[in-house]
Amino acid sequence: MLRLFGRIAFTACVLLLTCCGGPSAETPLSGGAGGSAAGASGAATVAQGGSSGGSTGGASLGGSGGQALAVSSGGAMACTSYVDAKGYTLTVHLKNASSTTLYLGPQTSTCTGERLFQVQDGARNVLPPLDACHTSCQALMQTGPVACPLACATPSTITLAPGQTVDVPWDGRYAVPQTLPQACMPSGSTGPNSCVQAQQIEAAAFTFVAEAGTRRQCLDASGTCTCAASANGTCTSASSVISGTIITSELLVKLEPSETSPGGTPPYIALEFKDVAK
Repeated sequence: MLRLFGRIAFTACVLLLTCCGGPSAETPLSGGAGGSAAGASGAATVAQGGSSGGSTGGASLGGSGGQALAVSSGGAMACTSYVDAKGYTLTVHLKNASSTTLYLGPQTSTCTGERLFQVQDGARNVLPPLDACHTSCQALMQTGPVACPLACATPSTITLAPGQTVDVPWDGRYAVPQTLPQACMPSGSTGPNSCVQAQQIEAAAFTFVAEAGTRRQCLDASGTCTCAASANGTCTSASSVISGTIITSELLVKLEPSETSPGGTPPYIALEFKDVAK
């Protein structure tokens, strides 16, 4: 179940979730989180941080398929200890509850391919995402290193009119760098043995954070953007970043992946962007 611990500079909503099982209809149990202008009084600063092993900033994160600790009879790490955790199904629901059009996306053009929200542990360290191109330890054992594109991905933004929403799936997993033992490498392989393992969170408090801009900056030489319509009524503009006033929405919840909600359906984590007080 989801247990609401409190809001950090924002209004909270109480939600339940099913963390095991396949996708089903998402129904919110109450209203979403409020928004406020970034940098406003009382707004929390997003702490940047990494993860190594089973914790970040002191918060226990390793779940099923967690930190590779299994030992074989020979004393070496068991290769199965580096297999990715399967994760579960959870939807993050982003809604424009303001009276103006907002834009979702990165504020700067980077090569990492940023998602539309962050998940932070109890110490406000960001759980390293699995979105960017990487070689998983599981893939490295089976087929060898993954060849990532040399060129950076072009950033894009989503136009969100008042009342519109975007649902983003999240599987409760985060990235942990590992070094694969040579015994686990494909036969005859002499390449690098560094890889990333997908581990699942344990029951703990996490903060979901999303940002929206009141403007969109087009990076094309012409200075204009073409917005391609989506099935949900929104549209996406390639080669653009968000700008203007940045509105932040946060929600602090306790996730318990092993539990099932009473109704048997997985509600979503609701983050709402509201009008900035003037």
